[in-house]
Amino acid sequence: MSAECCAGAAPAVSEICAAAHRRLLELEPYLREARRLHAILDAALPSISHPKPTPDRTRAPTGTNKQLILRELAQHPGSTAAQIAARTGRPRTVLASSVSRMARHGELTRTDTGFHITDRRSLTPGRA
Repeated sequence: MSAECCAGAAPAVSEICAAAHRRLLELEPYLREARRLHAILDAALPSISHPKPTPDRTRAPTGTNKQLILRELAQHPGSTAAQIAARTGRPRTVLASSVSRMARHGELTRTDTGFHITDRRSLTPGRA
């Protein structure tokens, strides 16, 4: 890319383009040196230089976390999201978000020590 790409632009833009091109020309030797050093490191340490990318975590199918939380709370009433996460290996942040949403929607009841499954029958009008 050369300074000609800025030809016909407003004077301020042309000045900025020209300054950028000058700076790139100044830095080019350093960029070549950096590429050379990377090539040396890549050849010397291939396993360190090119770590395999970790696969992105895939989202659990809809409802999976909710069912997991309900199953865990049925077996361990009063558990916190962190305790459920520790037992299941699921990310604590994901479960905390799900537990909070379920409590907001009335599916869970929050206590001082954790969460319990809400007894839906006690919420039905006309029942004692």
